[in-house]
Order: sequence, then structure tokens, then C-alpha cells
Amino acid sequence: MIAIIADLSIIEGRGVEFELLVAGLVEQVANNEPGNLMYRLLRSQTEPDQYSLVEIYTDAAALAAHLGSQHFQSGARKLAEFFAAAPKVRNFDAV
Repeated sequence: MIAIIADLSIIEGRGVEFELLVAGLVEQVANNEPGNLMYRLLRSQTEPDQYSLVEIYTDAAALAAHLGSQHFQSGARKLAEFFAAAPKVRNFDAV
């Protein structure tokens, strides 16, 4: 399994809009990506404009399918409008 954690810093005051956009993307992933085991947005309890997106895929093919999907491509462009800084993306092998 492959896991990704993306740490996201959002422009102050745009959190509600951002969360709604991600909620739609989460739904698309759940409905269209059988190789995705988790796609979950987390909000910091101490820094309201800090989020992490946790993703788990069955294998590299499932991750590639996600990255190539129309809903991800479209969502990524829209999400970029909310970023206060470049996302920090970390890749893991699930053990």
C-alpha cells in the first residue's frame, strides 16, 4: 500500500470554502476509485488554516489512476487557489 500525507496551508479566512471543495473531491474519489482506501481531510485544532490530506492507495496503479482522473485534475486546479504556500507532500509505504 502507498500512503500520502499532504500538509496544506490555506489563505486565512478561506477554510469553509476549501473544506466544501475538498468534500466534493472526497465524494468523487470514494465513488470512482476502488483502489483508494482512504482520502480524508484533517484540520489542525490549534492552527485553523492548516490542514493535512491523508490518502491511502492499494498500489502504484491506484495512485496513478487517482492522479490521472478528471475529478482530481479539475479539483487540483481549484484547490490551488486556496493555498497560502506550496503544499508539502510526503509519500510513504504502509507497513
